[in-house]
Amino acid sequence: MDRDRHRLKKLSDEISTKRLSLAWKNTVRHGLRNQALSDLYDYMDIHRNVEDVCERIKSQIMSETFTVDSYEVVSKEKSKGICRKIVIPSAEDAIVMQCLVDRLESDILDKEPTKSAYYSRSHTPPKSFRDIDENFPYEWLKVWKEYQKELWQYGDDFEYVVMTDIAKYYDTIPLKKLKSRVTNIGELSEEVIDMLFYILKEYVWQPEYTSYHGVGLPQLNFDAPRLLAHCFLYDIDDYIKEKKGESFSRWMDDINLGARSISEAKNITKNIDIRLGGKGLSLNSYKTKILDFEDASRELRVDENRYINIAVNKKENNLPGKEEKWIEFLKDKFESFYNGSREGRWTQILKRFFTTFAKYDSQFLEKYVPKIVRNVPDARSHVAKYYRKIGYSTKRYSQIVDFLKCDYCIDDVSIFEFLKLISEWDIPINSPYRSEAVEVPNDIFDKLKVRSVALVAGGIRVVGKYGTHQERWDFIQKSRFTWRSSQWASRQVAALTPRLNEKPKDSLLSQFRSEGLLEGLRVMSHIRNLRERTSVDSQLNSYLTYTSKPFPFSKVLIAVVLLSSTNLPTKQTQNLREDILETVDDSMYQNIIRNT
Repeated sequence: MDRDRHRLKKLSDEISTKRLSLAWKNTVRHGLRNQALSDLYDYMDIHRNVEDVCERIKSQIMSETFTVDSYEVVSKEKSKGICRKIVIPSAEDAIVMQCLVDRLESDILDKEPTKSAYYSRSHTPPKSFRDIDENFPYEWLKVWKEYQKELWQYGDDFEYVVMTDIAKYYDTIPLKKLKSRVTNIGELSEEVIDMLFYILKEYVWQPEYTSYHGVGLPQLNFDAPRLLAHCFLYDIDDYIKEKKGESFSRWMDDINLGARSISEAKNITKNIDIRLGGKGLSLNSYKTKILDFEDASRELRVDENRYINIAVNKKENNLPGKEEKWIEFLKDKFESFYNGSREGRWTQILKRFFTTFAKYDSQFLEKYVPKIVRNVPDARSHVAKYYRKIGYSTKRYSQIVDFLKCDYCIDDVSIFEFLKLISEWDIPINSPYRSEAVEVPNDIFDKLKVRSVALVAGGIRVVGKYGTHQERWDFIQKSRFTWRSSQWASRQVAALTPRLNEKPKDSLLSQFRSEGLLEGLRVMSHIRNLRERTSVDSQLNSYLTYTSKPFPFSKVLIAVVLLSSTNLPTKQTQNLREDILETVDDSMYQNIIRNT
């Protein structure tokens, strides 16, 4: 009993209310906005009450009543129908995990055996090379170039380069061995480590209620699994450093190193694989390559990177030369690239082209989109960003809808991403596609005939923006068997209630209560509290009037709550409406704000 009290006391020292709050403000809020599925209410119920939320979390931990909340697992296609499972944790659990990571990170990184292995912080806005990864596509490009420089800086000393990675790394990490490795790193808090693994264990996928098998680090878009996966390979770093000095680079499980001969390269990969075998891991034989530097240049697409860099530098720094000339230059290069060999880092270069043409507001890639979204799943998010940047057209709309309705669209992330894109476009007021857009999520729902939280979340955004009161309510009712079994999905439904009539609101409130959907109830309670306010504080005012492109639907919904309140002074309501309209350029949102 005394030992238990001592452990709780130590845990209390590590997880204070202040530290939990800082984890939210510094990292978690930004991170939740960048999950595979984002929250329509933007977690404003958490943000505006974060001190109380963190105090409640702390109380639960100290009373030993803390449990992992319900979470979502969504699919993201990698290639050929093979999907990665991504966990989306609750806001509270994300806060706790980040607080724990913040307590461990500096000590773990202090024990790094080399500065040639890189760990990424997933969500804090990028600041340096080590802070950026593929979850920040634009900034990651800068890091990717630096990563290649790391590889080439020892190019004069070695004839060959080894490129390899670990097969199914996250899925095959034994958690017991991982925990032992973390515990033995240094003077780390046993209580913090136990708490972190307690949470992560709950996220391990156990299909069809199979028993826990102790293997697999869940894939979350947060720092905890990345930090642990990084330090699990410290002994591999030690071995490579012993053999190669700093003439290697490791980015999580991707390893590049120089070799003077093929025999040396083979011996190193053999010994790395043997050492990984002791951890229950192995190198990916399909992706392991021993290349001379001519082959490595093709693998890394050095020439393509070079001319894309030139074009990006010209645009970002407004260098002399006609923009039309640079666009034509990019067009020629893209056609040669697209019709040529697809070896090496082809997909990364394809994504760079989408980013670069978006910078130039060029529509050139439009004709390539249908095939790319079908056949290159990893490029879909870049297509969405590209189309978000260059804006709506009937052709682009038709392309995206055709993809959503076809048999190639099989994963949750693609469904949500492209429905969200449709909701973010400014479809002209007189366009028939506004009313047609409302049918898109309904048609997908009829096609899938399975539970899809991603479809509910994306569909609510589309019907919430373009639909009538009845159409919004019809979609909510149609998808009720999905959101009734998901706390997170109930939040999305509740967030739309400012765009519903009173009778449907009352019906939802009753359903949330009867089904125990506390997240939906919490959002509705927060909306009610906002409506009862007699003034708009500076935090709300700044949030609603901050210029964002595209202007988020979540802000529109909160604006509707405040502008429809009878408790605000008329003058303040008028001023708020005018201030918001100055930042909104979407015609549909302008109408909603004006008419509220």
